[in-house]
Amino acid sequence: QAALIVNSQVGATLPGAGGIREARWAGSGRGKRGGERVYFAALGRETILMLYIHAKNEQQDLSEAQKKALRGVVRAEFG
Repeated sequence: QAALIVNSQVGATLPGAGGIREARWAGSGRGKRGGERVYFAALGRETILMLYIHAKNEQQDLSEAQKKALRGVVRAEFG
């Protein structure tokens, strides 16, 4: 969270996810490619909504249903 506060533009915006971003962090001993995926929405300079995190070995990318659900969370919280 601290890293995202310093640079909320880290990672890539996911297509079709309503502005949700994906950042990659190195897992312990695995590097970025085998690390964690963090999904968040930056809603201003001081507001970051942490949405979902998973290890890449658990799941490659978010499904369309997951993107839709996370979009709904962001809309419900921040319209």
